[in-house]
Amino acid sequence: PPPKTSDTPPVQWVRDEITSIVESHNPQPALHVRLFLRRNATTPPSAYANSADGYAVTYRLIDPDGQTWLNWRQPIDLTLAPAAWGADASAALYWVDMVMPVPLGLPVLPYRLQVLAQAAGQPAQRHERTLDADTVARLFRITHWPTSQPLAEGGAASRLLKHEFAASLRPGDYLPLALTWQVGRADAAGWATQVRLAPLPLVNGPTVQATTGAAADLTAYVGQPLRQQASLQVPPTAAAGWYWLGATRQRGEQTLDWHWLGLVQVRDYAPAPLPPPSQVPLNAKIGELSVLGYDVDTPLTGLRPGSRLQFRTQWRVNDTPSRDGVLFLHILGPDGKLAAQHDSPPLTPDGLRPTQTYRAGEGIQQPQPVTLRADAPAGEYRILLGVYDLSGGQRWPAQRNGAPAQDDLVELGRFVLGR
Repeated sequence: PPPKTSDTPPVQWVRDEITSIVESHNPQPALHVRLFLRRNATTPPSAYANSADGYAVTYRLIDPDGQTWLNWRQPIDLTLAPAAWGADASAALYWVDMVMPVPLGLPVLPYRLQVLAQAAGQPAQRHERTLDADTVARLFRITHWPTSQPLAEGGAASRLLKHEFAASLRPGDYLPLALTWQVGRADAAGWATQVRLAPLPLVNGPTVQATTGAAADLTAYVGQPLRQQASLQVPPTAAAGWYWLGATRQRGEQTLDWHWLGLVQVRDYAPAPLPPPSQVPLNAKIGELSVLGYDVDTPLTGLRPGSRLQFRTQWRVNDTPSRDGVLFLHILGPDGKLAAQHDSPPLTPDGLRPTQTYRAGEGIQQPQPVTLRADAPAGEYRILLGVYDLSGGQRWPAQRNGAPAQDDLVELGRFVLGR
């Protein structure tokens, strides 16, 4: 039995049995699990008899790199326990039969199998054991498939069973893609998959592509599923519209086959309004952006080491930026060294937004929190604002009141830090 972390759960996890049975009626291959429970001797039956969802068990399968392949939770209905179960808690066991999904494309590796039990929503028990590669091959590898048609035929050697991708995204977003193949004997030498996202004829824009790593030896996967993952970025300058997504399997320079995966919609960002007037107005420009001013939630007097300041800088877009930029606010100490900083692309309620997606007349209100070090020395500090390229780190040209700003940094103000 695994160690208990609480004396209050109505039942105790004892052990389980996992059997490699593929459920033919289940749309996804699954395993049969029989879970054995024992009633807590110190808890009366009334504590669980009326609880339909008070006890639950989660199974997690984690590979050597820390990636979770299975995170499956199922509640246990304790009202179905036999009446005799409450008579002798030390002797009577109660078992529950469950169906656990098989992770498609699971590589043959050793894994950590975690079993987490919960009672009334609170952690009750935790147990972990290691599954060696032979056990994984015996239990979690699929020996036959349910009767179903593949999404596409891939030549004579393999077939594409399943593909997953986001159907809608915005310029600058990353498109994650997962492909699950059934490997044929002719593919034992391995292949790489090239994924392409291209605009339809009525949309002007570049083709984007990404390539997965090639598997050196697929012998262990013959007749089995293999999962490949890729990620490609929609260019920030991509026009809104529909794009087609395709995948090509390649071995070296040889193209094995081509698969049509579907359509992806690229949606434009909603226009960002100009921010409200600033507490401290400014007349400055950085690249294609105008700095309108800034707000701060704490007076810049009487500050001490460890103080946290919440700045909000206000910007207006004059022209669409030609580069993807990072807006930064730096605080330099009396020794000229960096004392605090906040660096980030423009933040919106929906997340980060590349500067190249902004149009003339839009606005940016950038939250820029900074925290002074606990050992910050006393003296005068400078607050500086700027923008640099996300790729390469080159600063954008800056000016203040029509004159070039030193080091392309716009000074917002100064404050004195005491002790």
